[in-house]
Amino acid sequence: MRTIEEIKGRCVITDDGHWLWRGAKRHDGRPNIYVPDYSRGDGKLTTQCGPRAVWHCLNQKAVPTGYRVYGTCDERACCNPAHIRCTSEAEAAAVEDIVLPAADGFA
Repeated sequence: MRTIEEIKGRCVITDDGHWLWRGAKRHDGRPNIYVPDYSRGDGKLTTQCGPRAVWHCLNQKAVPTGYRVYGTCDERACCNPAHIRCTSEAEAAAVEDIVLPAADGFA
């Protein structure tokens, strides 16, 4: 997949705005999505965790060094770009303690 439209097409869209991934998932319920990985420098397709995959498709560049991409909603399978953030590791760690149930949710 190379576009957010392709990702959205593989999701069930809920009434409350979640895009629930229907494809393969990790052991923790988060999506595994095959998209360009710009952090590798070459944009080669790799399997990535859902939030990171969505971020790469939207921005078409690497996640900045020292930053994390994560979902902000309680639906682990959600791929809605409005529910995904890219923040510094320090800010992400603070959010993790408040919002997210486990550190393994970070990509």
